[in-house]
Amino acid sequence: MNKHTIFSLVLSCGLIGGASVYAKPKEVKNVIVMIPDGTSTSVLSLSRWYKQAPLAVDKYLSGLVTTHCSDAPIGDSAPTGATYATGVLARTGNIAIYPEVTENDLVKTDANRTYQPAFTLLEAAKLKGKATGLVFTCQLPHATPADFAAHAVSRKDDDRLAKQMVYNGVDVVFGGGWQYLDPAVREDGENLYEVLNEKGVQRISNKNQLNALNKGTKKVWGLFAPDALPFEDEQVDSVPSIATMTAKAIDILSQDKDGFFLMVEGSKVDWAAHANDTKGVITEYLAFDDAVKVAMDFAEKNQNTIVVVMPDHGNGGVSLGNSKSNGSYSKLPYKEIFDPFRKIRVSQAMAKAINQTMKYADYVALLQDEYGVNLRGDEGLYEPFLAAQQALALRQEADYAQKTLAYERKIENAMGKVCNVLIKTVNRDNYIGWTTSGHEGEDVFLASYSPAEQLRGVVKNNQVNEFIQRTSDIKDLTKKTDTYFVRHDQLFNGYDMQIAGSNPRYPELIVTNPKKGKTLRFEAYKDFYYLNGKKEPLKAKGDAATTIVGYTEAKNHQAFYLPIYLKEIIK
Repeated sequence: MNKHTIFSLVLSCGLIGGASVYAKPKEVKNVIVMIPDGTSTSVLSLSRWYKQAPLAVDKYLSGLVTTHCSDAPIGDSAPTGATYATGVLARTGNIAIYPEVTENDLVKTDANRTYQPAFTLLEAAKLKGKATGLVFTCQLPHATPADFAAHAVSRKDDDRLAKQMVYNGVDVVFGGGWQYLDPAVREDGENLYEVLNEKGVQRISNKNQLNALNKGTKKVWGLFAPDALPFEDEQVDSVPSIATMTAKAIDILSQDKDGFFLMVEGSKVDWAAHANDTKGVITEYLAFDDAVKVAMDFAEKNQNTIVVVMPDHGNGGVSLGNSKSNGSYSKLPYKEIFDPFRKIRVSQAMAKAINQTMKYADYVALLQDEYGVNLRGDEGLYEPFLAAQQALALRQEADYAQKTLAYERKIENAMGKVCNVLIKTVNRDNYIGWTTSGHEGEDVFLASYSPAEQLRGVVKNNQVNEFIQRTSDIKDLTKKTDTYFVRHDQLFNGYDMQIAGSNPRYPELIVTNPKKGKTLRFEAYKDFYYLNGKKEPLKAKGDAATTIVGYTEAKNHQAFYLPIYLKEIIK
């Protein structure tokens, strides 16, 4: 008996349950997927205690989700988020593609599909004529938003992911990461701002512009920071909250008579959990929970909307109680556990209090007076403090404007080292436990709302995708994959084919039929092609919606993926 059979038996025996139905099935036309990235289930308890009130998500909690990769029980954000988007379990680092086969596979994996792009719910919604949207607090091409509108072997391909997300025609995008569109910092030099303009997309960059959007707005991208958005405790007036972005996205998308698909990610719960930053995890989750209320209020009023809320994986193994509370856990008063966090601001805010002229002694005093952090001697902070000041000095260099993204990353890395020291100092004195600074394999919470079939019990992450396909009119993702992402050497078998181009990261495919005097040329990730030099839109057959030229590469693999109807064009 192999491992696939064993896992199938576990499922069929009911140890991991599926969805249950207690109402007449009804296809709904709006779908909202909400992902608090890296949120362990215990974060709900911590947030509820900290808030001293019920959470918006509480009344909709309906089960648990087992999350994992295709070959590993502990999941990575890229493949676990992509499983919600595509229904396909994949390997660490994969963005919405089929995985390669390994000896450790936990699910049946088809070697013939290795690295084939897998159609997403957002892409399928677009083909149905629906409006589509993404809201997130990270940067544009980060793993989870990219999972719904791009495809790649590696989540680290920021520039290529951002390009796909632009050409994939997402109607509403709110989050961070405008620099990934900037030709001055992009590796291909393409001006993706201009591409958005050509597509009729309005661009905004601050909260006032978001609030001032006209009621008739249909296509708008608001990227409110060069990279990720600030943490909740660092919010500035120009940056909208995730709840505000969610409300505005729903306002715009719900104008479409055919319905809409929206993915909302509370991205930085995960980032705070990686840092073991208790206050950061709580405040980031509570901000996301406000967005849950926005979505659920809309769904209950609309009665034609599914909302599913679930993390992509747990992170940190956080707990209320640690070794410090071993002898007194049942006698610890609420104030002793939680009041210290009301003064302590998230570690990122502590780090960013540094400026390049500040004296170390003044910073230590600031930490104690303003942030509630009490150092016992140096505790290893002095050297990271100096490194952060040196990184900040980069901003004075003459070529800073041309290298902003790279310089900001250096600053963030330096600040991160300060954060690590501060977090250890804070955690030394509290009663919150952490088992790891990485992901862990717990089942995560599931919350859902549907006007018909309900998703309940313990389900696998791909079953969430199956539930959405079954209960909405966004269906047949596998069939769409086989219609719009056909490998080029299979699609154009018998014709002359050449992969070329001046930039190997952004190649071109040239296909020639000399007998008919026809030549097709495709540029990776774009939504058009050239027939004998004439530019043509890459349309989904029988539909006005466009698709993109798929392309994936890895060791011993280089392939374009294209709509099957193109075979008829070159005959």
